[in-house]
Amino acid sequence: MKPGRKQKLIFCSIKDESISKIEFDILNQVFEKDEKFTKKFNQPKNIKVVDRNTFYDSFSFDQENKKYLIKFGDNLDEELFSREEFFLKTLDNSQMAPQFILSNNTDDYSYIITSYENATSIKECGTSEIISNLKNFAVCL
Repeated sequence: MKPGRKQKLIFCSIKDESISKIEFDILNQVFEKDEKFTKKFNQPKNIKVVDRNTFYDSFSFDQENKKYLIKFGDNLDEELFSREEFFLKTLDNSQMAPQFILSNNTDDYSYIITSYENATSIKECGTSEIISNLKNFAVCL
């Protein structure tokens, strides 16, 4: 690069929404055999990976023209999910939070299901987006 020339950087990421065979088999067990789940839902459609992290994985699915989020982890994640359930129930009428739907904990796994808010996160937008829309955010509180 010649002195005085500016270099531009472009950042790009690709999100893999595909589900592995192991994930699919585990979720299918819950979708078909978990008594609490089967009482509330039929066979979900359009299952997609939303996020994978250290503690649990998040998947979206469709059911009767609605979209849901299931956070799925091992039985030790039940504490995280029960805390989230408590706060979602506390914010029940808030337009700023998803709605709690269902949770369960077994010896093998735990999960929480909420409404799925398909939105851009603050991480993706940046704090400038909050500042420029502060009035709109304040109205929702």
